[in-house]
Amino acid sequence: MKKLLPILAMAALLGTGGYWYFSPYLTLQSMKAAAEAKDAEKLNTYVDYPKLRGSFKNDLNARLAENLPSGDNELARRGGGAGHDAQPSLGRRHGGYDDPAGIHHSSPQ
Repeated sequence: MKKLLPILAMAALLGTGGYWYFSPYLTLQSMKAAAEAKDAEKLNTYVDYPKLRGSFKNDLNARLAENLPSGDNELARRGGGAGHDAQPSLGRRHGGYDDPAGIHHSSPQ
């Protein structure tokens, strides 16, 4: 019995670690299967839409900041900050993949 307990503990530890390591791959496989089956409701269960929206917004803002002129040039004074005014209008520029309805409507028929 004393020899069996460490073996069982090691097996449980390896099983838990293996599941933890492979769980992202299992989730991606499930997402892929749901997308191929055009099952938008199942696919929606895997997506955290508020975090996805925040990520899109942060990425777009970072790209705008990289591409906008800065400094003491005439363009920066006249309109270089226009990108910051445009941020609220960027909401639907990415194709609507940040909400369940967008996922459903953007899937190929």
